[in-house]
Amino acid sequence: MPKPTTQTSDSEHPLLGLFFLTYAEGKMQWQGRVQGIIRDELLLVQLFSWMAGEPTNLCLVSIADTVYKTDNKGNHWDFYADPEIWKFYAETKTETLANPAIKTRA
Repeated sequence: MPKPTTQTSDSEHPLLGLFFLTYAEGKMQWQGRVQGIIRDELLLVQLFSWMAGEPTNLCLVSIADTVYKTDNKGNHWDFYADPEIWKFYAETKTETLANPAIKTRA
């Protein structure tokens, strides 16, 4: 996996290298990793396939779009520093969404 890079400053951006899950209208949408930061405005993200877990495409996303808002209507990003925790939540939440009878604690 390529090393994440940044174009902000000599100090490392706190989002660089983090893994994420995104939600749109309360449903999981994307999974991936922050690969780069451009001028503290854009994230270069590596997306991963839900089926195989392999890297797919790279996307640019506005950092403002990743910020949690109370009126988000189920649209938000969850960030994880540890890839094992990220994988656990991706698998757990996928199973829960597929089977509403499964209960999890948030």
